Amino acid sequence: MKTTTTCAVVAALGLAAVLTAPTVQAADPVSHERILTSGLLVAHGGAKVTTLDPDGTGRAPVKLPDDLEDFNKSTWSHDGTRVLHSNVLVFDDSGELVAFRPAITTPDGSGYRLLRMRTQPMDLYCSAWSLDDTRILCGTRRGVFSFRVRDGRGGRRVTTNPYGGQDLAVGYSPDGTTLAWLRERPDPTPDEGTDLEREALYIADADGAHARRVTAWGLLQAHEVAGATWSPDGTTVISANRHGRLVEIEVATGTVTPVPLDLRRSDYAVMPDYSPDGQQVVFSMFRKAPADLFVANLDGSGLQQITHTDDRSELSPDWATIP
Repeated sequence: MKTTTTCAVVAALGLAAVLTAPTVQAADPVSHERILTSGLLVAHGGAKVTTLDPDGTGRAPVKLPDDLEDFNKSTWSHDGTRVLHSNVLVFDDSGELVAFRPAITTPDGSGYRLLRMRTQPMDLYCSAWSLDDTRILCGTRRGVFSFRVRDGRGGRRVTTNPYGGQDLAVGYSPDGTTLAWLRERPDPTPDEGTDLEREALYIADADGAHARRVTAWGLLQAHEVAGATWSPDGTTVISANRHGRLVEIEVATGTVTPVPLDLRRSDYAVMPDYSPDGQQVVFSMFRKAPADLFVANLDGSGLQQITHTDDRSELSPDWATIP
């Protein structure tokens, strides 16, 4: 009887423990940070896209079946599962270049889908996603347009460039209320007395309404290495000035603050992007030809070169947290 009773008590206690044990939740999918970069090939032109860890290790190619234009920009979707490539070269049956078009892939290049967009202008530059990743923003010399990701259709005009230059989409603020873009103005103005291209940062409501210029004309880097990105908290945009130095721009006031990097006089920094926590910045820099990627803290400390490539200029880095 004693043995039987003891076994029964033990069994009951064991059952109670099972019934009252806390439920173990399944572990969340592991996420990690990756930098996406499009490298301009020195020997024969075109570009190759790769991903890498923020310390420069773990390089992996994004393999594409079609060639990319020299200054292609590849951009993570907000959920980190897809990549937008801005400038795929499209040829006709006789081998003539007829268009630059966007393509969508997974991070390794699989699932390739070219958006042909046959009724659109030749020179599209599709460089940003909507916050829900269902649409892309493409810059043209008519302004920025929004298109559906699934088929490249459903075009909506978002901005209009009155100067005959290109509007380059920076993208939506993290809360989705504000659109930013870089506007090119190629014509001379009386106070400048020059016909050089001039670039300025503009912002507007998400639908393009109430547009206003944030920076002075000519402050920011123009041409093929123009670029800017939102900070994670949506208060600033980081870009490069025309002297190859990084600057943060306070969107509400237009206040421009240099990033105090300890650079050599000949260094030329362009195309910066914030780290996901907003405490660091990655950028392309021509310290020697070709350009490599560098990472630093926003206070200017911790400058580190993370790529060392002789066959390409590493451009347009995009730093994100991905699944």
